[in-house]
Amino acid sequence: MKLLSSFRRRRASERPGSAPAIEAALRARRARDHLARKRRSDRRHEGRPARPRASSPARTALPVQPLPRGLAGSLALAAAFAGFASALPLFERYWLPRVPLARVAVVGSSVRQPETIARRLLGRAGAPISQVRADQVASILTSDPWIESAASFRLPDGTLLVRVVERRAVARYRPSPESEISLVDPTGLLFPGVVTAAGPLPLVTGPLAPSDAEAAALRSDDEAEALTESDAIAAPELAPMALEILAELSRHTELARDPAALTLHLPGAAGDGGAAKASADRLEATAETGFVLEIGRSGPRVLLGQSFLKRRIARLAALLDQRDALVAGANVIDLRYADRAVLRTEETEPTSG
Repeated sequence: MKLLSSFRRRRASERPGSAPAIEAALRARRARDHLARKRRSDRRHEGRPARPRASSPARTALPVQPLPRGLAGSLALAAAFAGFASALPLFERYWLPRVPLARVAVVGSSVRQPETIARRLLGRAGAPISQVRADQVASILTSDPWIESAASFRLPDGTLLVRVVERRAVARYRPSPESEISLVDPTGLLFPGVVTAAGPLPLVTGPLAPSDAEAAALRSDDEAEALTESDAIAAPELAPMALEILAELSRHTELARDPAALTLHLPGAAGDGGAAKASADRLEATAETGFVLEIGRSGPRVLLGQSFLKRRIARLAALLDQRDALVAGANVIDLRYADRAVLRTEETEPTSG
């Protein structure tokens, strides 16, 4: 029926003379239909609760404050630090117990072979690497007198990385011709070691105990009371003045050319083999003169005294650089006088220069 009525309306609109009236009627009918649909829709929505209209964000939202400058970077840095701080405990607790010790890598060794050091730690190969503690590794390795300190790092692939710091020898020490030779490190501490591994070094001989004057200059009264006999035996050390002489000898080319030919006699030492090649007056001159430097088995003995040691060694180096025949033939060079050197031979009287 709707289709028929629509067809009739279309046919009526095509009749001549009736188009305006028919068009007006159609518009009125469409308006009525639209109004009827609107009323039906309103009736369907009468039972539903009305939704509150959302307010405009621009009118009700609070103004946004910008972050302070640098705050974002600080928060990111704090988060990264917290991540690193928590990663290590988690790594050591959950990962390391599952990884066995497979290999040991050693760096920093020159005197000791890395394979020799690694072999001492591979006794626990196959055990969880979490059971290998840094203090245990340091205790095992520092029992070797050549190793001063050791640090270890456990890697996720089962590798134990060990970094060692070896002692550096600056001299050999022998208290008497019959004693065994020890090595001296830059701090003056004596330690046993293979002399050939240390290379050519000057020899220091004589007693380690300083004289009363030197002891008073090196330490205060309280420190002297605190130093017991057991401490001196447990940690024998070379006097700082002797270390000063050794350091100064290495700075001059003429004296450092053959370090193994140099022998430093500490105060109170008559020297090894000195009586066999020296006359009575020479022994008397060198008996109590402080530090005495012997240059080679056939070279002169240099009296340095106990003060202005750097200046006197520099004066000795200047004399040797001159290649003077008088200096070359001297048996004793006395540098204890200010701004001059006294040369003494077995055949002649002392000569001042």
